[in-house]
Amino acid sequence: MESIGQHKTNCVYYFLPHTEPFDNLPTENWVCLGIANREFDKPLFDQFVKHSVYSGLLEFKGQGSFGERLHDWFDGEVVNLEVIEEYPETDVMTTWYNDEPNDLANAFWSCFYAQILPEGTNADATKVVCIPFDGLDYKSELTTIIERLNSGWVPPDE
Repeated sequence: MESIGQHKTNCVYYFLPHTEPFDNLPTENWVCLGIANREFDKPLFDQFVKHSVYSGLLEFKGQGSFGERLHDWFDGEVVNLEVIEEYPETDVMTTWYNDEPNDLANAFWSCFYAQILPEGTNADATKVVCIPFDGLDYKSELTTIIERLNSGWVPPDE
């Protein structure tokens, strides 16, 4: 997991699920921006969901052409964990952003300003982890968005 910057007091990381072990993800107080603009590995994604629910994920945001599918599959796997595997009910919230012109910036902005976190969570201390489930590289674009946010920019749709 690579640090790609900070916005406000929140550290931002970039994680490559195809090459890094899930044990490298945070173990508490984190938000995930999952990105997919093409088909992705569903069994790998299911492993991620199970690991993240067990590791203190607070909110999952699906983004890209497959943002809604990421969101739906995340929710479906959580139901499977709770019903079939009898895992205790989780508070992980999910949202999605589909393929609109400013969608990545809006979704990323929402990781800092429109979080849906459990009561009592310190939003200023959450870690934001960006994960390209489709294997494409978004690191440069996300770094540019961080720089713009840090200069006071707000995405057009916010």
